[in-house]
Amino acid sequence: MEQGRRFKGTEFIGSMSQESQNKKFESAIARIYNQDGTNVVGAGFLVTQQHILTCAHVVLAALDIEENRGSITIQELPNNVIELDFPFITPLTRIKAKVVFWRGLTNEKGEDIAGLELQDTPLNSTNSIQLISTSDLQNNNVKICGFPHDYKKDARWSFGKIYIENENAFGLVQIYTDQRSSKIEGGYSGSAVWCSSKAVVGMLSGGHPEENDAIVYMISATVLLESWSFLSLIQVLTPNLDKDINSAIQTAYKSCCSQGNLTTTVEIVKYLYNLDQRNLDSNIKFNHNDNTAKFIKYLITNSQIPQTTLAKLKKWGINNIEDFDNLIRNVNQQYQNNYTNLESYILIKIEPLTTKSRSKIPKFKISGGVIPNIQNYIKYQTGFDAINFSDSPDDSFTLDNIEKVFRSLFQKIPCKLESQIKFVFFLPPQYLNYPVETWEIDDVGEIIPVGDKYPVMVRDVTRLDTNYLNVKQSNWIDKWQKLEKITCNNFQKLHEYDEKRFSLLMNQAIGVILNIFDENNKNDNKITNIFISLKSNAVPVAICHRDKITLEQQEYERRANNELNCCVHTLPNHVMQQYIDFLLNNNQYLFVNNVFLIYENPHILPFKPEPIIIK
Repeated sequence: MEQGRRFKGTEFIGSMSQESQNKKFESAIARIYNQDGTNVVGAGFLVTQQHILTCAHVVLAALDIEENRGSITIQELPNNVIELDFPFITPLTRIKAKVVFWRGLTNEKGEDIAGLELQDTPLNSTNSIQLISTSDLQNNNVKICGFPHDYKKDARWSFGKIYIENENAFGLVQIYTDQRSSKIEGGYSGSAVWCSSKAVVGMLSGGHPEENDAIVYMISATVLLESWSFLSLIQVLTPNLDKDINSAIQTAYKSCCSQGNLTTTVEIVKYLYNLDQRNLDSNIKFNHNDNTAKFIKYLITNSQIPQTTLAKLKKWGINNIEDFDNLIRNVNQQYQNNYTNLESYILIKIEPLTTKSRSKIPKFKISGGVIPNIQNYIKYQTGFDAINFSDSPDDSFTLDNIEKVFRSLFQKIPCKLESQIKFVFFLPPQYLNYPVETWEIDDVGEIIPVGDKYPVMVRDVTRLDTNYLNVKQSNWIDKWQKLEKITCNNFQKLHEYDEKRFSLLMNQAIGVILNIFDENNKNDNKITNIFISLKSNAVPVAICHRDKITLEQQEYERRANNELNCCVHTLPNHVMQQYIDFLLNNNQYLFVNNVFLIYENPHILPFKPEPIIIK
């Protein structure tokens, strides 16, 4: 091992000082025996209270089946009973298990994985652990518990470091063991790989001592979850469950299935698989009429599901439900103009001062209003309360002054607001990319950028003009109706700008993702022309990157398709939730910190348009 790759195993121990966290991890570790129960052949770990993950080759060793790649005997799910125990909880109590999930030695990515279902109920002191699917593994310290044959004690801990760039064709990730740590050898396979900052990130598969006895391999959590659909759904639905999510799961279960009285998520999902005549090993996709697909559909439409969980549910649906896009499209269609959440809208209108000023700094008028309940406004076009920003409607401000006035906004709100609040800024077209989301607000004593806590959208103030509405409103509404029938990842994605071509594309576009701005080489004329074209062609929604993202186009498209799989009505909250996740978990999402939404809903026109003047 190179000198630069050496590190102390105790460094990891220091980061894992929380005793309760260690005990929870240890309580999930299983020790797997051979058929006569005399020798330990490997490890496993609880991923639900009834299911254990381990390696397929550990199961073969437990059943005394010879390993022979390509043999039919190791590609089919074994039926024999396996014995195991939990050495840190009940080392003398043997528990029987059967194989319910099997990916044998197939010479393909995702091989050497087995899922066991316990036939006996373990003690309540055991805890299942959550797999963390992440690509951010490089240089992370890990620890692994094993049961080597020549070790006299019950368990032995070894330490290592992940080097993600060494992933091989089977999707295995290399771990370099610390030279001062215990050697990882036979008896470690199937053990959870515990990362100090990311929890369980994989399962130890084995090593090749003839190559380098300091290198071992793990199957990443991403591959484990992608391989076993049942487990991946359980892991999406079970972490940190609160009362609302439990209620949503129960509602979805009872909506798609009138029988049964099950309480846990594992029981519910297993029951739905059984109703659909799928065993837990099945990799056949569900169709729209299956109970499991209906269960996912009901969950997706439930407003109690957090956006992060919703995104994971949709990813699961794409991987495991036939024609999932159509299922989502039908859900979105049911949602058309149906605001299920009680939301308040705070609207800020900024207009350029038309009279000439001696100062070269442009000045603006500011006005505002509140829609206390968006449902009432959409249905009845009632409920709009004005906000008074200044003593005289003729007062004018620079943008810097408006930002200062904006800070005390909540002290000027004239009515009661709902718990969910959205901000909409109506701006002059040449200022649509102005970073209003960074303006600070006094949120009842806490001074924060408004975009850190609330969804922020911008709109072109000139779309409120009567002349514009007379000519374009019908086309605008038609495009909005078409937009409601697709998910936002189906928007037109543009990476280069050509004025003539752009205008032609916008003539047909209903929603666009613009990766064409470069703030380091700012061209005001180009930016103005882009926004004019959006308005002229009545494009309702544009997702705009402030700075061009320089990813390879294929990777950009993949990430955009994944992160924008939402309907138009949930888009502001969807982007906002990704931003919150970025702040809390340091996840590298594509759109956070770099995007503003031009979100022109033609059904929300709260400010009275300019009167038509006839001379």
